[in-house]
Amino acid sequence: MSCPAIVFSLFTRQAERGKPSRGQDSRGLPVCGDPGHGCAMATPRTKRDYCWTCGGDQQHRRLNKKEEDWLKERLGRSGVGEFWLCVNVLDPDTGKQCRNLRTGFNKKPFAEPIKAPVIE
Repeated sequence: MSCPAIVFSLFTRQAERGKPSRGQDSRGLPVCGDPGHGCAMATPRTKRDYCWTCGGDQQHRRLNKKEEDWLKERLGRSGVGEFWLCVNVLDPDTGKQCRNLRTGFNKKPFAEPIKAPVIE
């Protein structure tokens, strides 16, 4: 008489614990699978944070590829993924933005502000 084979996989264990399988949220981002918070695993591309040149909480976004390349050359670094760019509109007539750089944890990473130029 042979014993039945018991197969264990991450998917059956996840179902036994009552967790939903990993998949995508409504935006198409991968979901972590924890039913407690339902967050997406991807890093958000925008956030509200303090801008010390504007003097208040403003919308910030991640740098695009051209801006990252410019900042790498400006700072002489190989990675600049921690920087955020303030997109507060200073002049509504011209659409000029603040474009001050900060990191996620440091609102004033430089002694003098570094403002990213508009790169076409």
